[in-house]
Amino acid sequence: MKKNLVVLLFLVVAIGIWLYVNKRPQPEIQAVVIAKTNRPSHELPETNLVVATFSSNNGTSTLPVIEPANKEINALGATNLDQWKLLIPGLKYSNNFGKWDSWIMEKQDRSGGVPITFGKNDQSVSYQVRFIDLRVFKDSGQIRRVEIHSPIMNIDKTRELGLQLCKMLGVDSKGFTDWCDKVGNHWLDAPLYATGTGSYGFQTLQTFNNDDPWYINFIIQNP
Repeated sequence: MKKNLVVLLFLVVAIGIWLYVNKRPQPEIQAVVIAKTNRPSHELPETNLVVATFSSNNGTSTLPVIEPANKEINALGATNLDQWKLLIPGLKYSNNFGKWDSWIMEKQDRSGGVPITFGKNDQSVSYQVRFIDLRVFKDSGQIRRVEIHSPIMNIDKTRELGLQLCKMLGVDSKGFTDWCDKVGNHWLDAPLYATGTGSYGFQTLQTFNNDDPWYINFIIQNP
């Protein structure tokens, strides 16, 4: 008889614990999401984060995707390392060059890249970043020089992107058009092209790929 009472008591306690656990409010789940903003990059704080809280009643919840703000920020307004880290996911410390450090990011897929936006002279250009090298001053984190490689391209895509950059920078595009007409997809022993104004410019470089022989290197110097 005593044995039956012990078993019954055990079952009552177990049921009570099960009811308590399932009725107890589930903890909130927090996720950090990078906020989108229309503010110019030079006005952005060192961190630009919003904390969004999502509750779950059943203990399971799908977290929101972490979304970079790079599509809405003018990259030409980014003047320090923290702002560029918001624009380019995966930036990694590379090397020490005395008064400044190098930070880089490189995509394994040479035909794609990280999308950013250049804006100047009321013009906007979408640019895919396949490789980037940022040189920043150690004491301040301010940008000294940035080199930004586009994906590899044939002459038609190179012409299209180059003409957009010329228009944005406000430089005469005739020299670039003449260069495109002259070299086509023939990269071997072909001359290269470079132009710029102020702190910004770009150059064409060879990929040594017969199908996509060119890429553009956009340069920012002491913005």
